[in-house]
This record gives sequence, structure tokens and C-alpha cells, in this order.
Amino acid sequence: MLHIKKPILRAVVLALTVTLLTAMFTTGAAANEAAAAQPALTAAAQTQAAAEVVGIIAEGYYRIRNLATDKYLDTYDLVYDVQGTAYLDKATGQNGQDFYVSRNADGSYSLTPQSDGAKYALSYAAGSYITKRGDWSKTECFDIFLLPSGAYSIAPAYAENNTLVLASSAQTTRHGFTRVGLFGFTATIEQQWAFEPIPVTGVTLAYTEVRERLYTVGTYYAALTPYPTSAEPMTWTSDNENVLMIDQDGSWVAVGVGTANVTVTCGGMSDTCRVEVIDSPSYAFYSQHDIDGSYWNGSALSGIYFSAGVTKRYAVDRYNRNADWMDEGCALTAHAIALRNMGATMTEGYDFRSGQTGNLPADPYTVSLANSGNYGAASANATLYGNPIYVNHNLIATRFRLNGKALTCTQTYAPSLKQIKEALDVHPEGVIVGMYHRTYQSHYLLFTKCVNPEETNPYNYKFIVCDPAAYTMSQGDNIPFEQCYSYVSLGYRYSGITCMLAWNVVES
Repeated sequence: MLHIKKPILRAVVLALTVTLLTAMFTTGAAANEAAAAQPALTAAAQTQAAAEVVGIIAEGYYRIRNLATDKYLDTYDLVYDVQGTAYLDKATGQNGQDFYVSRNADGSYSLTPQSDGAKYALSYAAGSYITKRGDWSKTECFDIFLLPSGAYSIAPAYAENNTLVLASSAQTTRHGFTRVGLFGFTATIEQQWAFEPIPVTGVTLAYTEVRERLYTVGTYYAALTPYPTSAEPMTWTSDNENVLMIDQDGSWVAVGVGTANVTVTCGGMSDTCRVEVIDSPSYAFYSQHDIDGSYWNGSALSGIYFSAGVTKRYAVDRYNRNADWMDEGCALTAHAIALRNMGATMTEGYDFRSGQTGNLPADPYTVSLANSGNYGAASANATLYGNPIYVNHNLIATRFRLNGKALTCTQTYAPSLKQIKEALDVHPEGVIVGMYHRTYQSHYLLFTKCVNPEETNPYNYKFIVCDPAAYTMSQGDNIPFEQCYSYVSLGYRYSGITCMLAWNVVES
């Protein structure tokens, strides 16, 4: 329900078309000081409050300009002023003038400057002058009204005197900046504000290429800069709706086999992702070494480090003699492929590549977040703690779900080829198979299909695999085991199979 608690102020706004010229005779800070002594409006004027005059500001990031001074709302960093006093200044390009305008459940707004880590919101708890606080109570709630001039009036939502609005004052800070305070509503220009959306400087999709399974649905997300959301509308298009159809909220449905280019646009900026739709239950492929060309955009993670005994980059393209974690991430990658094939998603977490929170698709990075107990890096440059590649099935299972259902991982030691074939009959998404080589030690692949199930001798079963160690997709993307990189270049064989793991849905 819309927050409505200012009949007097609403009546004043409606009556403005009649009284504006009279009000304009009293201008400047003197008008603000005098307004507090003005008598309340008549009951007849208050009856006009039923009209809806609240200006709906879309949630997003804005700079808020005072029309009288042509200067922008700003706040002191708390290290310089313990109250975070609000004042007006010329455009500085600093984040203290960047406000996140968010809508509260009661219809009021919170105005959060991005300085001081965006931990504090504008507040009128201090009395007649505006500061910022981190309490996020009623004194941090504001109503925003649209004036006939097209400008906006900002009023405290829960002040005892409900005729007060924000305005420039005659007072200055110790550095000579004009302070912002609360004054009785007069509609003078000192009380009028413009909300200027902060321009979008970049739009980025999580992936440059992605695969989807035929007849599945999902949602794509895009990360914006300089801030994660914008008041500017975001539009989505598909250049081949015979393959993939997409709505304006990013939700899509894969309707045909083939490729389509999905483009997202916001504020004049855009990004495009190539989507390949295939008709197979084992459609995904990721490489632990080819981080650019295997559908998971690992190159965007070049500034991400993990610390667990040692601190090193999460992923670097190609093999780098254990200089990055993913050099040894074959098991983690195989699990990520299997979870992606299932359609499992990470329920809690943040992916800065897309700006998406929760419901994250499985890829090596999101599975590493779950595996290490991390929520996710806030930006492209961060150090996270925990081992991202030493697989902990229980940690992964606590964070991933399939259609809201829990998952569990089962393990079979020294499985026969027959057992692997039978497991694939139940798990078309694939099973993770561990192997041992006396030189290269343990290695993991995803077996996805038995190519000769009619074979009467189980020892002769052959399999299609996804090989995380492959440097190119032709070396490991759902190809016969005998053609994959681990067989041809590393010498792994069926005789070296040590274990098999499979993900299962926990039925309630």
C-alpha cells in the first residue's frame, strides 16, 4: 500500500497552481525561516489531499540537484564530520554526490549516499538539519512529491510537523558549504530538487558465449557500471526467435536448435552474448585451462584470488604449473558441468560478472564459491578465503538446489565399466569419473554417454566424455574418450578408473 500521511503537504502541492505567484514573492533563505511560523492550511484545502500527487521515482542511482543554487546534495564522510552533515556543492565527481534511491515497503524512500561504503542513509533524526545515519529507522524515510514545475519536493515521511521539506538554508558548514535543512513548505525554488539519473557507462553480460538445452527456460542478467542498477530501462533482444525467445526482464525460453545472439541495452550501452541451443541432456562444457573459449568467461576472473595456505589467482588461461588454482581444478570443473547439465543453481551468492544475486547457474566459479563457503566477490578485484578446488560435496550441496529440491552426491569406489554405463542410464547429465596415472596422479572427467550400450561384453563399453583438462573444445567437448586430451596427451586409460560420483535429487 502506498505510504500516505501528509494531507497538509499534499493540499499545498495541489493548491500550488493558484498560490505559486504569491509564494514566489518570498524567496531565499528568509522565506524558509518565515515559513515555520505560517498558520496551518484550512480544512477546505486539506480536503484536496485525496488527489494522488506523489512523484514516483524509479529505484536507481541519482545525483540530486538543488534548483536554487544549481548545486548537488552531498554529505561529509564520517571521518571529517561525525554526523555526516548534508550540504550543497558543485559537481565533484565524488561518490558522496551519488545517491541510491530505494523504495521502502510503506512507499517512502531511502536516500543513500555512496560515500562511507554506502552504509548510511540521509536522516532527519538530528532535528532541523539533515545528516546521515546507519540506523535505517523511520527517521531515514522520505516522501518525494512531484511539483507542477516538474521538479520534486523531498519531505520527511515521519516528522511530527508534516509540512516540512528539504531546502537549502542560510547556514553554512565550517568549510563554507550551504547546509541542507527542514523548513515549512512554501514551494520556493530553494525547496525544489531535480533527480538526475547517473549515466550508465557500461553493460556486461556474464558470458560471451553460452549453451542452453532445448525446451528449457531461464533468466539472463547484466552488470552495469558505475553502479549495479539504473533508473534507465534495460532492454533485451534475440536476433533469432526461432531458437531463443527473450522478454524484457531477461527471461528466456529455448525453442529451437541453433544459435542466437542476445543483446542487452541500457542507457545507450550494450553487450551481446552468443547462445547455442542443443538437444542433449549433457550439453554443457567447461575447461579448467581454456577459460576464454569454454562457455564460462573465466577471463573476467583474472583479478580474483583465493587464499588457502597460499594465495594465488583463481584462473589464468592455459596451464601455468600450478600458478593458479584452476590448474588443478579438474574435479571441481567436472562437478560444475554435471550440475549445469542438471539445471541446478546456487541459491545464495553474488556474481559480479552479471550483477546477479541468487539462482546462479553452475559454472566453475560459482561452484568454487559454494565449495569454499564464499558468497562471492563484490567486484572483479578481490581476495576470497577458502580452498576453491578441493571438492567438498557437502558444502556444494548446501548451496545448490534443483527446482527448490536439495541435492546429494554419492560415490562409488573402483566402479566397473558396466556400473558406469548403468549409472548413466539414471544420470543422463553425466557422472564424474576419477582416474589415476602414475605420472600425472589423480584426474577427473565427466562421462556423459555410453556409445555402444548394445555391446554384450561390458569390458568393451566405450564412452563420450567431457575432459576438463582439454585446451580446446575439440579436445574435450563431449567426444569419445579415446579422442580426448587426457587419453591422447596424458595417457589416462579405463584401467586407471578409481571412483565414480553422481549428483542426486533428494525427494521429500
